[in-house]
Amino acid sequence: MDYNTQIRRNSHSAFQVADGKAVVMLADNSNIFTLNEKGTEIWNLLDTPKTVEEILTALLSVYGETNRATIEKDVIEFLTSSLKERIIELT
Repeated sequence: MDYNTQIRRNSHSAFQVADGKAVVMLADNSNIFTLNEKGTEIWNLLDTPKTVEEILTALLSVYGETNRATIEKDVIEFLTSSLKERIIELT
């Protein structure tokens, strides 16, 4: 996965946000995932497919460039684990 990789939500998922956290369910296996605050922010950004760079840019506009290393680490970790769990897909 690089910064130009385009990502989208799993098309067979349903979700609801409660208390600032997204709860995602996959229709094909009924697995349920509760996302933390940053995971929920990323999930919300994926209302349409985005590249990794677009996700980073959006989060950096909120948290500031001084947090770039932390934001990049968090985004890559979230995307990697979410791909493994199949709650997101590469387009």
